[in-house]
Amino acid sequence: MPNKELLEAITSSDFLNGCSFDSSSVIRKAYSAGAYLSDNNNGKGFIGLIASGILDIYSVALDGRDTMLNSLHKGNCFGICNLFDCTQMETVIRSRTNAVVYFIPKNIIVTAMEQNASLAMKYALVCNKKIQFLIKRIGLISTQSCRSKLAEYLISNQNAANCIIPNCSREVLASRIGISRAALFRELSELQKAKLIEVNSTTIKIINQVELEHTIYS
Repeated sequence: MPNKELLEAITSSDFLNGCSFDSSSVIRKAYSAGAYLSDNNNGKGFIGLIASGILDIYSVALDGRDTMLNSLHKGNCFGICNLFDCTQMETVIRSRTNAVVYFIPKNIIVTAMEQNASLAMKYALVCNKKIQFLIKRIGLISTQSCRSKLAEYLISNQNAANCIIPNCSREVLASRIGISRAALFRELSELQKAKLIEVNSTTIKIINQVELEHTIYS
């Protein structure tokens, strides 16, 4: 029977919510901020389910530069894209804060999916969302100017109220966008002066999306 902490993490997961499995093979690990993680332990594949904390996913270029791809929170999973493939993912996982992660053997999840069509559909939906997210990230990374990258990020991550809530420091946000911290502050200031956005301590609000979109291609 899963413990309370694991049950809460499962309930918070878009993928695993409602899934039942034998938890005797599940491994709990606690990490300090700055620690590196892997979905491979002793040659065995695991899905990592976050019970607390924040993990950042990076892609590392041949020259050693890293680009943040995504941030994962409670209920999010990693290691699911290669659930049916033993190939190691070419990404780096680093704990931004202290974190607790439960590692669930991949064969347990595969068996559960074979017995539960609803879980298999959830897996397909999660994979579809990841594909869409990565397509947007590729477009953002390939954008040339700092202002274009920032504009594309803001437009892609706004909510229904045209607000972006980064939930991270400006330094982390700059890394996520793929620009320097100095460039981020400069471009935020310039876009605010042009009355395209409104910036405060916790949110960024898009004021003029049409003109902001024009900056992507100018």
